[in-house]
Amino acid sequence: MRKAMSETHTLDRVPFHLRPFVVEQDYSAYNEMDQAVWRFVLLHTGAHLKDTAHPAYRRGLSDTGISVERIPRIAYMDTCLSHFGWGAVCVDGFIPPRAFQEFLRLAILPIAADIRSRDQLPYTPAPDIIHESAGHSPILVDPGYAAFLKKSGEVGSKAFSCPYDARLYNAIFDLSETKGNPNATAAEIARAEANLSARVEEKHDLSEAARLARFYWWTVEYGLVGTLDDYQIYGAGLLSSLGESHISHIHQVEKRKLSLECLETGYDITRTQPQLFVAESFEQLNEVLEQAAETMAYRQGGLKALSIALSSQEVATTVLNSGMQIIAELSHATVEQDTVHLIAYKGPVALAENDRIVVSAADANCLAQEYLLPLGRLADGEEPSDQSESEFRKRYLTSDAKLHLKYRSGMQVKGQT
Repeated sequence: MRKAMSETHTLDRVPFHLRPFVVEQDYSAYNEMDQAVWRFVLLHTGAHLKDTAHPAYRRGLSDTGISVERIPRIAYMDTCLSHFGWGAVCVDGFIPPRAFQEFLRLAILPIAADIRSRDQLPYTPAPDIIHESAGHSPILVDPGYAAFLKKSGEVGSKAFSCPYDARLYNAIFDLSETKGNPNATAAEIARAEANLSARVEEKHDLSEAARLARFYWWTVEYGLVGTLDDYQIYGAGLLSSLGESHISHIHQVEKRKLSLECLETGYDITRTQPQLFVAESFEQLNEVLEQAAETMAYRQGGLKALSIALSSQEVATTVLNSGMQIIAELSHATVEQDTVHLIAYKGPVALAENDRIVVSAADANCLAQEYLLPLGRLADGEEPSDQSESEFRKRYLTSDAKLHLKYRSGMQVKGQT
């Protein structure tokens, strides 16, 4: 369903590092069976959802460029969504969670162009245009929900993951692609399911990214809004599923009030959900998201953030008291009595001020290797960041521009400036 990328209304807002995920929808690749699948699912879900979905859904379909009659053109959806402060791009299927969150942060809805087969009418584990257009876009006409979805991308893009997350993502991707392949054998599906089960059973610490993925699942994908006894569907997974849009109403599916509890509740993409969370309103979605953000490294800082950054093995941004930012993967840190004396970084390393790069690995070879950052007070009791540049030079530089700093921790820095 894809061919080479071309210009769209929103493409100029897509940063360079996200453009490899963007492709052009090849509308000519849809056959009459594909169109029939689209009509069947939209007609049947529409008949049910007109009474059970959030009111935004009913007008949101047409307002965002979706018709029951034909598979939508994503370029046209992009134009329609622009009236609500959003845009849409076509992406190549299952994209990494971090990339997906970044698209949302930019108020861009990434839509996979493929469509489910007739054998998967009730539900498909792979991203398809029914789920990502008819599921995600209609509720965006509600300003409160649109603001929440963008904020979820902002917070999610700042969440640290861990090596386990990559293993789990690869297993989910494998199962999704295998089940989405009409030629996959029972043995191949069983292998992919066993692989995912093995990853789920692994013992691991839950990362920030994993916790936020749970929040996203129980809200954006499977959320209900209202009260425990009188609720409406807004989650895209429910809006686009013939099966679960009905099953969600049975009493065996437990309804819980939305709270931070959902971050501690796992999910299984291969089965119907045993419980769902009900938000009081779209405003409450933002409140719970804000509560979740307050627990994260980028908000808390300090030793907790340092520990999370180290265990993530991801590129992190260290912000010093002076405002200087160091961008690199952390290698190790020396901590004594809750005081950080040294942080070591793996190259390449970049330095920034006010979120603007001032020195990159391309500018200075010394930053492409290990970079050491001593911290704390000097032996004379002074804090380097408390001094102006002129005061620092006068106090610690010799006439031939040589530097010698002694820290209370016992570390020393010598060099030529």
